[in-house]
Amino acid sequence: HNGWQQEIYPETDLYTLPMDRAEDRDGNDLRISITGPDGELFADVWKIRVGRIRLFLLDTQVQENSPEARKITAQLYVGESRIRLAQEIVLGMGGVATLRALGHSPQLYHMNEGHSALLSLSLLAEETGARGVGSATPEERETIRRCCVFTTHTPVPAGHDRFSKDMVRGMLGDEALSGLESAGFLRDGELNMTY
Repeated sequence: HNGWQQEIYPETDLYTLPMDRAEDRDGNDLRISITGPDGELFADVWKIRVGRIRLFLLDTQVQENSPEARKITAQLYVGESRIRLAQEIVLGMGGVATLRALGHSPQLYHMNEGHSALLSLSLLAEETGARGVGSATPEERETIRRCCVFTTHTPVPAGHDRFSKDMVRGMLGDEALSGLESAGFLRDGELNMTY
């Protein structure tokens, strides 16, 4: 009645939904591993067919994860910044890891708002290889910019997540922080996902 969005999170029985575990190229259930807030983070990959489109979902409710990490993908629009950044790590960096495990190397990546913007960091890491993201040349950064499309549908401050430099360092480490700084993603001591 006052214009605020409301969310409802009913209990979901995953085994009655029209989805299956995604499989890697060898036919095994796909589970990705990325560097997360507390070290290695695992996510199972689920596949849903929506007409002719395949939708892949990442699920951190995995036994090998800590109880805190299992909650990362449990709910959208969480208010806690640490969980929000962890979600964006899973979606962006985990999304690239998922595509690679499925054998895909798209020429173009679409980022819906800042939610998956950290995919650019993964792409930059692939581009620079063993040299590391902090050593990316202007040409390498431009290569990544050209293959990423960003759109927003929330033109208000709440639609543009911001995280402190210290939080980013604590969750991604110094190497990733250096890459974000050199790519121009850090401004005024914080990571703005829209930048």
